[in-house]
Amino acid sequence: MTPVEQGGYGLDGMWNDDFHHTARVALTGRREAYYSDYRGHPQELVSAIKYGFLYQGQRYHWQQKPRGSLVTTQPAFTFVIFTQNHDQVANSLQGERITALTSPARYRALTWMDAKVGDWVVTPRRGKPVEIQALWYNALRLMAIWAAEFGEPHKEFMDLAQRAAESFNTRFWFEPGRYLFDVVDGEAGDDASFRLNQLFALSLRFPILTEQFWHPVLEAITTKLLTPVGLRTLVPGHKDYKSCYAGDLRSRDAAYHQGTVWPWLIGHFLDAWRRTYADNARARTFLSGFDEALRAAGIGTLSEIFDAEPPYTARGCIAQAWSVAEVLRSFVALDEQEAKQ
Repeated sequence: MTPVEQGGYGLDGMWNDDFHHTARVALTGRREAYYSDYRGHPQELVSAIKYGFLYQGQRYHWQQKPRGSLVTTQPAFTFVIFTQNHDQVANSLQGERITALTSPARYRALTWMDAKVGDWVVTPRRGKPVEIQALWYNALRLMAIWAAEFGEPHKEFMDLAQRAAESFNTRFWFEPGRYLFDVVDGEAGDDASFRLNQLFALSLRFPILTEQFWHPVLEAITTKLLTPVGLRTLVPGHKDYKSCYAGDLRSRDAAYHQGTVWPWLIGHFLDAWRRTYADNARARTFLSGFDEALRAAGIGTLSEIFDAEPPYTARGCIAQAWSVAEVLRSFVALDEQEAKQ
């Protein structure tokens, strides 16, 4: 993609093979041949999206030589993200697609609510999950910005973003409950389960949710899902709600995203709160419960998850990076906003 005059080929874009390889490992668990240098970990996926090449000159054991080159000037939109294409399918012995190489459970558990036991998907969300639409809208808006910065046509991205937002606000609004569907067009139709995933529709940089719906959605989340140590993953009273994360593996996974509280979501909650109410004083009170949580399990750090009901017992990993990071980010954001006032 380097310009011809600088010694490159001047291509408009290229397949992001590193993303494909680590996604395939994550989906299939198979690490043969040129997949052997990938782990399928979330950080690999994030790095491949953020930087284009996962390997930027590091040693590639499969080929016994360095792989890739340093990405410095190529914009993100020049790397094409994919999970399968004609080339990679043809590279398999029998031309098999991803669906033939992985279990239905693993293939279907592709949102962050990905708990599964064997072939049992605890939270099947196949269809159109609400947070994926919010992320897609933000991707389109960011693509428009990046394209404009590089002198590329950007109107198409803005037009697509507008169409996505109009469709979203019509399709996802659940009027009887005054909140958003969790999934539409799913295997069992539209899922009106009250979950926190709708939060991303107004917490991200570019909220896809129209402003008239911000207050009812946020008030419902505050009333039903907010706890002193984060947000519940499912509303109490739902038939699948679990208040305690305990027991054997099946019992724990059954509760993982079915009520269990996740601290990292407090960051997105406060982003949405500050956007909707501009009330920093109240926002700080939502962080006060973490003072005690710092002494609950791993001293001076925060656990991965908590039970959904008092006393909100700390569970899972005793020192979880994303729990710590989002609480810290929230304090920093509040401090910076107050300094500007």
